[in-house]
Amino acid sequence: MSIFKIPTTTDWRELHSTIAGSKVISSRYIAGFHEILLEYMDIVIDYIEKYPTFSGLNGEREITFREIYEVNVRRIGSELQQYDIPKGLINDLSELIFWGSIQLPELFLLMKDPMVNEIYVNGEKTPIYIFHERYGHLATNLTVSREGLNAFVRILELVYGEGLQALGGNIEVEIETLTEKYRVVVDTYPLTHGDYNLVVRRMKKVFYDIEILSKTGFLSNNHRLILERVARKAGSILIVGEPNSGKTTLLNAYMKMLPPKLRKIYFEEARELEDMRDSGNHQVFYRLSSISKEGFRESQTLFTLRRSPEYVVLGEVISDRDIEILLDTLLLGYRLAATMHAADIDSLWERFRRAYGENFIVAIRNIDLVIHTARDIFRNVRYIDGIYTVDREGRPREIQDRHVTNLKIR
Repeated sequence: MSIFKIPTTTDWRELHSTIAGSKVISSRYIAGFHEILLEYMDIVIDYIEKYPTFSGLNGEREITFREIYEVNVRRIGSELQQYDIPKGLINDLSELIFWGSIQLPELFLLMKDPMVNEIYVNGEKTPIYIFHERYGHLATNLTVSREGLNAFVRILELVYGEGLQALGGNIEVEIETLTEKYRVVVDTYPLTHGDYNLVVRRMKKVFYDIEILSKTGFLSNNHRLILERVARKAGSILIVGEPNSGKTTLLNAYMKMLPPKLRKIYFEEARELEDMRDSGNHQVFYRLSSISKEGFRESQTLFTLRRSPEYVVLGEVISDRDIEILLDTLLLGYRLAATMHAADIDSLWERFRRAYGENFIVAIRNIDLVIHTARDIFRNVRYIDGIYTVDREGRPREIQDRHVTNLKIR
C-alpha cells in the first residue's frame, strides 16, 4: 500500500500527530493522513526517493535501529528546514519520510497511536490487525507490500547481526524510535510457507503499582492484602495465565513492593520489566537468551550462583528448558518471581511434570504463591482469577477469603 492509497481527510475521530489520524467504524480501525499532508506531498515523495541513507553510521558506534532511525530522521528534518514548514510538522514529516522510504508508511500511522499496543502483519497485501487498548483486537484498512517487509527485515537483520535463515526463520529484535520502544518478532520460511509474519509490540513506559491495579479492578482488596504480606518477606511468586492477561503488569507491580536494597538479578529475553536503578533500587539485568537458550541448565545455575543474587526474576518462562531453570533455581533455595504461560493451574502442573518429571513437586513447594491471571477477550478486561499456595504434597490450594489472615510465608 503506497502513501497515495491511504485515505486523506480531516474527518478523524482521533488525531495522533499533525498528519496521522484514525477512527473506528463497525469494529474496524481506519487510519490515514490529515489533509494538511497534501500541501507537502511533492516534498515528501521527493525525499522518500532519496532515503534511507546509511552514511553517518560508520565509526566505532554500535549499529542499532535507534542509530539508523535517528541519523535519517534528523538529517531529513535538517533539510526540510529550508522550506516554509512549521517545526512540529517538520518532525512528523521527517518520520513519515523515513517509513515511506522503506515502503512502510502504515507502521508510521499505527505507531503514532499510543492506544495501539500490538501490530500484527500476517503477510503481504492482507489487512494489518492491531490490539487496541480501548477496543481490543481490530482489523485495519492498512496492508503492507512485500518490498516494505523485505526492507524492514533487512534492517532488523543488520541490527541483530545475523540473517533470518541462519536463525531458522525467526528473529526477535528490540527497536527504538525517537520516543518509543518496540519488540519486533518476525517469522518466515521454514516456519511459514514463505510469508513474513510480524508482531510489533509497544514496550510500555507506564508501569502500574499495586494501588492502581486495585483501583482498576485487576485485583481485589484481599488479593492486595495477600501480595503485600508476601512482599514484606520477599516471598517467591509465579504468575501464570494466557497471553495478554496482565502477567508482566502484575510482576512489575509486585517488584515495586519488594525492599529496594534487596539485590535482584533479572533475566529477560526482551526488556519489559521496569528499571528502577536511578531511584535507588538494587537491580541487575541480563539477557536470558545469551545464557540459557544457547547453553545448558547447569550453565545457567552456575551463572546465577556467581552473581550473588538475593532475589531472581525470570521475565518469561516458555520452553521446557526454561521450566527446568525455574525449578532448579527454587531447589537452590533462591527466592524468585517469574511469569509463565498456562491456561489454568491443572495445565501448569502438567507442564511441570512433562518438563521435569515427578520431582518437580520438591521444587515447587518453595513457591509462596501461584497467581492465575485471566482476561475477558470480549470486554478487554484483565484480572486475577485466583491465588494458590502449594501444600507439602506439592498440590495447589486456592486461598479463600477466610484463609487470608492464616497465610503462612516461608
